[in-house]
Amino acid sequence: MLRPLGIALALLLIPLVGAAQTPVDGATKAEAQTLYQDGVTLFKDKQFKAASEKFQAAYNLDPSPILLYNLARAAELVGDPKTAIGHYRAYLAGYPQARDRADVEKQIEVLEAVLGQVATTGAVSITGLPEGASLKIDGATPPAPHQDGKLVLVPGKHVATVVSATGLTSTWAFDLAAGETVSRDLTNLFTETTAPRDDRRRPFRLWGWVGVGVGVAALGGGIFYQVDAFAAADEYNALKKQSQLNKPVPNSEAFVKRKLFDLEDNTNDSTLYSRIFLGVAAVGLLTGATLLVLDASETPATASVLLVPGGLGVVGQF
Repeated sequence: MLRPLGIALALLLIPLVGAAQTPVDGATKAEAQTLYQDGVTLFKDKQFKAASEKFQAAYNLDPSPILLYNLARAAELVGDPKTAIGHYRAYLAGYPQARDRADVEKQIEVLEAVLGQVATTGAVSITGLPEGASLKIDGATPPAPHQDGKLVLVPGKHVATVVSATGLTSTWAFDLAAGETVSRDLTNLFTETTAPRDDRRRPFRLWGWVGVGVGVAALGGGIFYQVDAFAAADEYNALKKQSQLNKPVPNSEAFVKRKLFDLEDNTNDSTLYSRIFLGVAAVGLLTGATLLVLDASETPATASVLLVPGGLGVVGQF
């Protein structure tokens, strides 16, 4: 590194070098000198960025190559080797008689070596990856990690996805800067408390209660028609027995036959309706109860109602 005497050297030489440049008026020169002095004070206080701004303002008013040296030193000390190299080279080009040329050229070589080592990649450190889980970065399997276990990536935005052995998925995004290491611990990623509920079971409760409701309504209809069928059958049997015993009847024989026909027809219809409603009730209650059980289960399942020979059936994976 160059000795801090470079600032003092610049202070001594600035009037001499400034005289070799395009002449500037006295007021401008005085303003540039004041800015320069402010920069020296800030530099000594290790406020290198602020000092650089003062040196640049002074150079804009009175473009002395010596100020380029000071700008280079300030850039070097704020960690900007590329800018420092540019100022050093401009300093040597504008001040070829510089006594410290050899030192400056050597410092340029040092800074170029440093610049070549500036980080151009970042790293991701992943620990606790669950057994059997797979990791992908930006949708692809990442390259093998280095010996320190870190994955080397280019700077920028990335998306990591982990899929467990049972199919659970976790995704997160992160920004990676050059030279930065992003760490992520996946030990508790797929614990039971954080595992999401399977979306396929969410509608089971609703349709379960719908099935139960339909079943109860159909059961009421089946009972009603069954009672009506029993009543019609009893009346039919009583009237037929009365006619067979030749007991007096309120009306003629034709009326009796007509009445018996109506009662028999009513009995058959009510019996048919009762069976239909009771069948629907059985399917509705069975399906509803099954779906409610599945809704309370922790195991993902599917179920459906199908037409089968002789009626309806429930099939699924439980």
